[in-house]
Amino acid sequence: MGTAMTTELYWLTLSIFVTALLWIPYVLNRIAEGGFVETVLRDPAGRTATRVGWARRLMAAHGNAVENLAVFAP
Repeated sequence: MGTAMTTELYWLTLSIFVTALLWIPYVLNRIAEGGFVETVLRDPAGRTATRVGWARRLMAAHGNAVENLAVFAP
């Protein structure tokens, strides 16, 4: 009954968790730069460029992680 999680499943779960959390700082930065209404209602796709480099890199890392999960998770 108490079977342990395999190493592969453990790391896959952690990767999914990190991927799910990567967008949060980016969105918080967008809200800080442009306000809640502008970020959520007027530009939900994020087409407006951010002013800081770390937010652009974080969004690129999130996109990369999503693409990799689609390939390696199955």
